[in-house]
Order: sequence, then C-alpha cells, then structure tokens
Amino acid sequence: MMDLNGVEVAVLAAWAAGVVAALYAVRDDASPLRRIGAPLLAALLPVLGTLVGLALALRRLARTRRVTGADVDVATDDGARRARP
Repeated sequence: MMDLNGVEVAVLAAWAAGVVAALYAVRDDASPLRRIGAPLLAALLPVLGTLVGLALALRRLARTRRVTGADVDVATDDGARRARP
C-alpha cells in the first residue's frame, strides 16, 4: 500500500484549507457567481483555487474587522465618546 509523505500531507492540508477558506469567504456574499465559483475553483484547481480562496477569506475578514472593530468610538446621549464594548 502506498503511504503519504510529509510533502503530500502538507499539500493536501493546504488544499483543504483553501476549500474551507473559499466556503467561509462566500458565506454571506450576494453574488451567485462568486458563491458557486470560488469553492468550485478551490476544489478543482488545488494551487490556484487555494490562493483565491485564502485571498477572498482574508478580504472578508479584513472587511468584517473594519466594520465591527472594538476600537470604534460610539457617541453617547450626553455627548461623550467612548469605545464600543
């Protein structure tokens, strides 16, 4: 029986991470083309699809952090500003 070596395990792990990242990246995306295309690309083209999936996931993560960051100031009723809890 054939055994997997370390390099093959690393490539398979990176490929799986790319597929998961692509699924994460398009979870809330409104575009049907991107919703279907990114995971399909990640599954069918391991190297390119992994890079695209990771790039989309990082873009979504950066966009989410920008919108819901804890360092955003919130105005209170008395006019004072404080950090969001």
